[in-house]
Amino acid sequence: MSGTIAKYARQLLSINRMDPWLALFRSLAVWYSEEDSNVFKSKIADKLKDIESKIVVAIDDIDRLDSNELFEVLRLIRNTDNLPNLIFLVTYDKDYVIKQLKNKGISNPDLYLEKIINVEVMLPKVMGYELISMLYSDLEKMVDENVVLSIMNTVGKNKKGTRTIVAILTNYREIERFAKQLAVHVAYAQENLKNEISIQDLFWLELIRYADFNFYMRLSKYVDTIFQLSKGDKKQLILDDTFKKQFEPDYADTPYTSKKVFEVLNYLFREEDREGQSLSIVYINNYSRYFSLGLEKRKFYKFDLDKLLNGEDVDYDAVLRSFFENEKAEDNYDLNSLLFLISNNDNAELDLSLYQRIIRLLCALFKYEKDNEVHRILYHFVCDEEIIRKDNGKWTKLFLANYKEFLSEYCGYNVAYILRNVYDTIKDIKEQNDNITKVKQLMSDNFLKWAEKEKPDAIQIIYPNSMLYKIYNKSNIKYHYVDKFGNYMYSDIECLIWNSILDYFKDHRSTKYKEFDEYFNYDITDEDDPFTDMIRQEEIDSANKKVEDIFGSDSKFKQYRDNCFADKAGSKVCKH
Repeated sequence: MSGTIAKYARQLLSINRMDPWLALFRSLAVWYSEEDSNVFKSKIADKLKDIESKIVVAIDDIDRLDSNELFEVLRLIRNTDNLPNLIFLVTYDKDYVIKQLKNKGISNPDLYLEKIINVEVMLPKVMGYELISMLYSDLEKMVDENVVLSIMNTVGKNKKGTRTIVAILTNYREIERFAKQLAVHVAYAQENLKNEISIQDLFWLELIRYADFNFYMRLSKYVDTIFQLSKGDKKQLILDDTFKKQFEPDYADTPYTSKKVFEVLNYLFREEDREGQSLSIVYINNYSRYFSLGLEKRKFYKFDLDKLLNGEDVDYDAVLRSFFENEKAEDNYDLNSLLFLISNNDNAELDLSLYQRIIRLLCALFKYEKDNEVHRILYHFVCDEEIIRKDNGKWTKLFLANYKEFLSEYCGYNVAYILRNVYDTIKDIKEQNDNITKVKQLMSDNFLKWAEKEKPDAIQIIYPNSMLYKIYNKSNIKYHYVDKFGNYMYSDIECLIWNSILDYFKDHRSTKYKEFDEYFNYDITDEDDPFTDMIRQEEIDSANKKVEDIFGSDSKFKQYRDNCFADKAGSKVCKH
């Protein structure tokens, strides 16, 4: 029967002059004659009648053909669809097919299709949540579970982002293709970029690559035409206003990319707090890493870090200075890379000597920090429960010894911050009593060293942007309890440097007591006035709230005022 079908096909092809197909069907034909094609069709029909089963010919994706190819396939179906026991199952995007038939000059394509397709079944729309669920399911087969959880987290945070995903990945085939593409790039990045990129950001970037490769290449090559740098130390990339205007409703055209791709881009480079996402693509030092084959040459690799941590008598400051300062910092240094590698050290596997070298290295790194990242890593090594309880506080003592040496060069609110956290962690551990005393002393030394250098005025404690306020605030421990409604309530504030502040300002009194009192509105009522409770009670409550926020209690406020301010005559006690 196959020979007969081949001869019939040859006749059809000869009629329709589908030249590219001739070689294929000639190889199938055992012999060739000029018999009429209807003879072959009749022979095929007779044999098909003897077959008890139905023969289903599935032709998928005819909407991927151009207009000429599509037209010829439909003609072949039309010429064979009345054969017995033969059923054609054809899948396509009807809008596309109608458009291509119009291009072939068919004036009524709907009627043309009706003559060929006897029964038309519209498939139900695939819901967005089903597509997203399939994406997760496919990824789980190919990548680590933590990668899938990270992607689920970033998608789940943003409903608009979810809608954009299903606008780009509209069916199961595209979900499957994208999942495979993403899995390959994630695996490559984890191996060659040493886990120094955000998988969440990589997900959105790969979605852009899938949807619009030309625009993806534009991102990699022409970053300056799309982004501008935010103000501040972090050098964060944000979408340029000129670029964003292209996607406003009244803009005539979008020459670079489609609206849906722009929505992905807008989410990826959203202007919001990036705390805890130091590997994000939005930071200029990280950006090129997402388009590279590996880490740049002047990055800290694991073996470089090992040399620093395992070397004997290493001058950490000299090594770091050589690394960071030989060339332009903004082009060549990556503090985050180094900190990331340091923080990956497992505290459970640390020995005492390695711990000491890490602390020394972090202290040496302090001069290069821009956003408290060094102190965040220090907190990781100092306040971890395993570290705190090791050798009955011996490791904490070692840290404090290194930190004391560190204080010989640096002082300020960052120092107060880490020491406050150490104190807060060890304050209730009996074995740490000696260390608790040392922490308090270091806190005091830090404040006094800074005060002697900067000569602050006592009035500065009420201004949040002043260094005095920051050091004082970072030195406070707020004790809290949970009320019957489950709310956190702060009952008291302990300032670890309170006495040092009072002692310092006894010798450096401020004469700005009126300005100080006016800030708290304490000059608005007369204590002997019987109508005090009725007059401007709202302002009194506001003043008390300010006192509580800054000093914790009215008694401490008065103690500060009386110890740290002098009247116009310069007396030792503020009589106001």
